[in-house]
Amino acid sequence: WSEARERGAKSLVVAESDGTLEQWWKPYVRGRSEDFAGVIRAFLEEAPAEWDILFLDKGKMGITPNLAPRFSLRRECFGMPYDVYDWTGQGVAGAALYMVSDRFLLRFAQVIHDIGLDMVDAWLGDRCNPNVHGPIPGGQFKCFSVAAQELKDPCERVCSFQGQTATCQQRIEYLLMTSTAEKAKCDAAHRTVQEQCDVCSDCDATGSMCTGSDAVAAPAPAPEPSQEQAKDVAALEQAMQQAEDAAMANK
Repeated sequence: WSEARERGAKSLVVAESDGTLEQWWKPYVRGRSEDFAGVIRAFLEEAPAEWDILFLDKGKMGITPNLAPRFSLRRECFGMPYDVYDWTGQGVAGAALYMVSDRFLLRFAQVIHDIGLDMVDAWLGDRCNPNVHGPIPGGQFKCFSVAAQELKDPCERVCSFQGQTATCQQRIEYLLMTSTAEKAKCDAAHRTVQEQCDVCSDCDATGSMCTGSDAVAAPAPAPEPSQEQAKDVAALEQAMQQAEDAAMANK
């Protein structure tokens, strides 16, 4: 904190030794790794002037139950919108991954002078909670937490792969567009998109895009595929061939 203040930093992301995206951002915020930097930039553009701390490792943990988000962050490249909540540390401690503002950097030394410093994670939690009373009151800092918005239809999540951005459903439909698809082809398209985009892991393609048990109608003809799209089709064809080989081996 002190070094960042001396450098005149406008904001600072702090990560403990175990403060990785895999361990905190993805399971608790439920965000995509590729969205992380963009969410930070979007928050800095839209954050209220009085913000001090943004927790990037909590999601909805530590917010008041049933609290509505203060605002949402939306960008075309995000897999889903991200909600920003007022965070008051309701029964939650920890500071594995967070960001502080220049406002925090200018004020933390005086706060430490006035009330002292304890274990950093618990100290930050109390400083974020205006309901802490007693000889050492809380609420000195204005804190927020971010959580990925839960979409009703996971197939509407946005996936960016090899420079192409589309929803999970659009990517699967593209792989199915060349002809009427048997169920094996639908399953193969589903697996291909899941491998390309983690965010599509719970998009139920066979249920939402395949009619009945064995067929799906082809969408309207699409423009000439790009090089990246051609690679997608090649991946689908390879998956289909593997499925056929496995079926023949089992006969």
